[in-house]
Amino acid sequence: MERRVLIVVTIFAVLASLTSCAAIKGGGRADPTTVATDKGVIQGLDGGNVIKFLGVPYAAAPTGALRFAPPQPRATWEGVLSAKAPGPACPQASQQGTEDCLYLNLTVPKTDKANMPIYVWVHGGGFVQGEGASSDGTAIATMANAIVVTMNYRMGILGYVANKGLEATPGDSGNYGLQDQQAALRWVKANIANFGGDPNNVTLGGESGGAMSTCHHLVSPASTGLFARGILESGPCAFDWGTMEQKYAVQADIPGKLGCTGTPAEIATCLRSPMLKARDVIAVQETLPRGVLMPSVGGVDVPVQGRNGIGKVPMLVGGNKWETGFYIPNTVNPSTQDAYATLLRKIYGDTTGDKVAAAYPFSSYASGWEAVTTATSDFCPKNPVVGSFAVALCNDVRTYQLALAAGGAPVYGFIFADPNAPPRGPVHTSELQYLFLTS
Repeated sequence: MERRVLIVVTIFAVLASLTSCAAIKGGGRADPTTVATDKGVIQGLDGGNVIKFLGVPYAAAPTGALRFAPPQPRATWEGVLSAKAPGPACPQASQQGTEDCLYLNLTVPKTDKANMPIYVWVHGGGFVQGEGASSDGTAIATMANAIVVTMNYRMGILGYVANKGLEATPGDSGNYGLQDQQAALRWVKANIANFGGDPNNVTLGGESGGAMSTCHHLVSPASTGLFARGILESGPCAFDWGTMEQKYAVQADIPGKLGCTGTPAEIATCLRSPMLKARDVIAVQETLPRGVLMPSVGGVDVPVQGRNGIGKVPMLVGGNKWETGFYIPNTVNPSTQDAYATLLRKIYGDTTGDKVAAAYPFSSYASGWEAVTTATSDFCPKNPVVGSFAVALCNDVRTYQLALAAGGAPVYGFIFADPNAPPRGPVHTSELQYLFLTS
C-alpha cells in the first residue's frame, strides 16, 4: 500500500501547487451535493470523504446533424438534474453504448480548502474503447485535496473518421474525440470554481491513448489556456502521427462500407442519417486494421505534431518497465539463447537483432518472455511477429529527452517497475491499479 500511496501523492507533489485559502467545509452551501453550473443545477451524492457528481452533460448529444461534427453546447435545463450515476459510455465493441455519451464525472474532496487543483483524466483504450467512469478519483481526491474529473469522448469511426464531405472548414474533420475533450476542459474552466476548484490550476493527463491525446492538446490552438501542466503515462509524444491527407486516403473506403456513396454532400447526409445505427458503425469498425482510427495532424485542430509542444507546460512523463508485455502473449517464450536470438532477428533484422540479443542476454532473465518483453520495451521495433510497439518505454524515454532538450517548463520522469504488479509485472496499464488504488 505504501508504494500505491507514493504514486498518487507524487503526481501532485511534483506538478500541482496545492493552494489553500480558508473556506467553509462544503463551500458554505447548505447542501454541498447541490451545485449550480452554467447550464443548470445538478445534485450529486455523498461518497464519504468525497462528494461525487456523475453523468454531468458537458456538451450536446452528438447525434443527427451533430454526428461527425464538433461538439456543441448543451442546452440549459430547468430544476435540478440528478448527477448520481455515470452517463452511458460512447459506442464501442466491448459494451453497449449510446451516441448520447458526452458526460463527465467529478470527485470533490470534503475539505476546508478552497481553490483546489484539478486533475482532468483522459482514459486510454486505443481510441476505440473505454469510458470515464472506469476510473474512480476518490483516492487521488482525498490524498491530494484535488478535484478529479473524468470524461467520455467519441471513439473509433464516430470519433476519428475524416472525410471532406463532413467539413464545414477544410481540415476540420477526423478529430472529434479530441474536440470532445476540449469541450470538457472548457466546461471545467467555466464551472469548476463552483465546486471549490481553481480554473487556472488544471492538470491534464491520462494513460496510453489518454496521454497521447494530451500530447495533441499541447499544440492545439483550441486547447490553449485550458490546462497548466500535463501528465503522460505510457503515451509518448515522440513519434509522428499521420497527416490529414494520409487519413483521407487510408479511410477513403469507410463511408462505402457504411453504405454511404455519391457526392460529398450525399455521403455526409447518409453518415448523419438516423437510419445508420451506431451498432452498424461498430460492426464495420471491427473489420478495420488497428491504427486506422486515431487522431491526425495537419488540420485545423492539431496543426503540427504533438512533440512540438513539449516544454510548453510542466510535465510528468513515464511508462512501465515491461510495457510491451501487455501485447506479447505468454506463448512468445523462447526457451534457449538460439530461439531468443532468432526471434529478435525477426523483429529487428539480422544485424540489429544480434546487437539487441547481446545487449539483453537471454541468461539475465527469469524467462524468455521477460527477455523479449524487456528488449522490445527498451528498443522500439516495428515487429511483424508481435505487433508494432509505438507504446513502449523507449518512446516514453525519448519524450522525456525531447522535453529536456526543449528547455522551457520543467519535466519530471518516472519508470514504473514493480515486478509483483498484477497480473504479470509492470506491463502496459499495470500502474493504473496503483494510481486509483483499485485491486
